[in-house]
Amino acid sequence: MRDIVPNASRVNVPLAAPSALPRISGLPDPFRFMDGTQVSGEAGWNRRREELKVLIQRYEYGWLPPAPDKVTASVNGKLLTVTIAAGVKEASFQAEVTLPAGCGEPCPAFIHTGRLDAGIFLSRGYALVEFKPGDVAADKKDVRAGAFYELYPEADAGALIAWAWGFHRVIDALEAVPQIDRNRIAVTGHSRFGKAALVSGVFDSRVAVTIPASSGLSGAANYRCFYEEGGANEKIENIYNYAPHWFTPLHGEFVGHADRLPFDQHEVMALVAPRALLITEGTEDYWTNPQGTGLSYRAAKRVYDFLGAADRIGIAYREGGHGMTTEDFTAMADFADKQFGRSEGAASGRDFDRVPYPEEPEAMNWPSV
Repeated sequence: MRDIVPNASRVNVPLAAPSALPRISGLPDPFRFMDGTQVSGEAGWNRRREELKVLIQRYEYGWLPPAPDKVTASVNGKLLTVTIAAGVKEASFQAEVTLPAGCGEPCPAFIHTGRLDAGIFLSRGYALVEFKPGDVAADKKDVRAGAFYELYPEADAGALIAWAWGFHRVIDALEAVPQIDRNRIAVTGHSRFGKAALVSGVFDSRVAVTIPASSGLSGAANYRCFYEEGGANEKIENIYNYAPHWFTPLHGEFVGHADRLPFDQHEVMALVAPRALLITEGTEDYWTNPQGTGLSYRAAKRVYDFLGAADRIGIAYREGGHGMTTEDFTAMADFADKQFGRSEGAASGRDFDRVPYPEEPEAMNWPSV
């Protein structure tokens, strides 16, 4: 596959073959560069953030293309048509915009991929913008179809990057919807699309609140720590066998060797910092590894604490499995309200720092920074 990412984005980042990478037990230290030196201060973290962005593209998701040459949008009732130009190619997909009643001034919005209780969000004054991920990238092995692959047919980019790119292009297109405040954008998705929502928040600073729901492995759950008393947890051999098209092909070389990954998902989550991040999870959704997700959250929070942004990361557990419930949606709205300084969610008094599993300091045995 052709490499479409500028080489300048990879300066000073070793990109060894997976088999040449060292094994790391426990969660990797987010405050240590690949050359072994320690992060010092916020400027050091900013450099480490760029290093991690390169690593997760190289070894997990594939490469996000540069911004397209042009994005245009047209509105017909609720239908928003997004047209993207890259070089001589052009592709389009659509989103549906639903505005809350009485949206007299620009209102905040949730961009999502379906499976939301619209009434909860609209009653809180949020606009909803829904797009169909399959219109951006097909969710099928060996099928590179959809707007993303029409523009970048040779890209080393899996569907998770492609769907994240779809979130980004919707944000571009919302310039055509003046009723929406593009400074107050939340993105969310469930399961595989929760993974994509997380990736979209990592790579676009316009995303103010990122909410991956029940996102599991390659989302908020990590690759190294498993807890299977209640049921099996998904591992890299499961996910890569089922959906290799979500990733760069190089990710498959870590099957059976996930401890060679030079990062883990707590560091992916930390890349959103200092912008807001909420994880939602069901305690009986064992395949998504809810206890491992709690560990990832605690590890990512160490970065948020380091940046003085502890109030911008949260987690919301509920009883139950992989579906989505009113409790999930209410938590999302409450957290977004809190981040946007809106009264209803802020008044709920909900604690978004409750993890119903024991602390595991041995899994995060990093030096103080």
